[in-house]
Amino acid sequence: MSKLLAFGFLWIAVIPVAVAEVPKYRLDVLPKRAGLENHLVGVSHLNNKGDVAVQYAVRGIDATHYEIGSADGERRLIPARSGDNQFTVRKLHDNGHVTARELDYQTTEAYAAVLESGLFRRYSEQPFSVSSGTSDGTFAGRVLRNGKSFPAIMKNGIIEEFASELPNGRIYDINDNGFAVGEMDRPNDPTWYPAGWQDGNYVSFAPRDGWVFGGNYKVNNAGMVQGWEYHTDPATGKKIFSPAIWKDGKVTRFQRRENRRWWLPTGGFNIHGDYAFEEYDDDGQGRYNRHTFVILGGTTYRTDELVPPEYKDFLVYPTSINDHGWIAGGLLNQQTGETRAFVMRPVPEPGTLAALGLGLAALARRRKGSQG
Repeated sequence: MSKLLAFGFLWIAVIPVAVAEVPKYRLDVLPKRAGLENHLVGVSHLNNKGDVAVQYAVRGIDATHYEIGSADGERRLIPARSGDNQFTVRKLHDNGHVTARELDYQTTEAYAAVLESGLFRRYSEQPFSVSSGTSDGTFAGRVLRNGKSFPAIMKNGIIEEFASELPNGRIYDINDNGFAVGEMDRPNDPTWYPAGWQDGNYVSFAPRDGWVFGGNYKVNNAGMVQGWEYHTDPATGKKIFSPAIWKDGKVTRFQRRENRRWWLPTGGFNIHGDYAFEEYDDDGQGRYNRHTFVILGGTTYRTDELVPPEYKDFLVYPTSINDHGWIAGGLLNQQTGETRAFVMRPVPEPGTLAALGLGLAALARRRKGSQG
């Protein structure tokens, strides 16, 4: 792990503001579980098989229950709280495996957890704060020791800490190819710096020519890293932040549709590099002027542009985008405070449907000819 993998930056693209036609989506609101109608609800995870983890919570309290299963079929209700212990789903994998974290409120210790036979259970008695994991059961996150945080993975119950140029850090996400991303900090410096690890070897996201890439929130199985970039505007002296992705030392940044004071990723990040983010203003008392956006195929859309008219006044809050372009998350009625879980699916264009129909017709003729 002493090998240092340093990648310089090459800023290859700035994606323009959306000019393409807004894609069409079908929005399905998932029914609330009986007895939990007054809970806050939303989809926290969506996989490529169309399975969802629907999270129920009470205002100001962590998740109380999860529903896990098909977006269109049966979902099992699973308690997220057990006495003093709180379980949180970190990732829902395509093979059905669930990466989870357990927090003991009495001791404040965190542990790796799994879902088995309809209940969450502690995976190992070794304290380990889980942020993400892989489909083969590897956990990624950090261990705490002597007041410091160390990026690490847990595989087959064994913890392996990752080295870096900096002494304090954490892993936020890991893909199925062993590429982990997170942040590190310097001694006596409150600023966190982005970092990566490929099979335990340190990957640097060092700035170049005043351009900075940071906020390593997620990494997909194509090796793309979701985050942001900023540089200082020479005309105003202000920092300009934009959504961005990093891959193999190259950064592509996306222009923001609007210029609220703050923005942050809200979820998603599929194999194509699509993800969602929120922009808002903040006076220290709370968020206002909130809007959410999705980057689809390199183009940024306001999320409320994609939904049917009856949901235009809702805050559509995407948390997941799978490889098929499905978008899932929560709907907030900003007048009543009611929340609902949703899944949106792309509607094929007429040309696509016509081409599919011609293809099926040609296949039918071919089969008929072979039978003649």
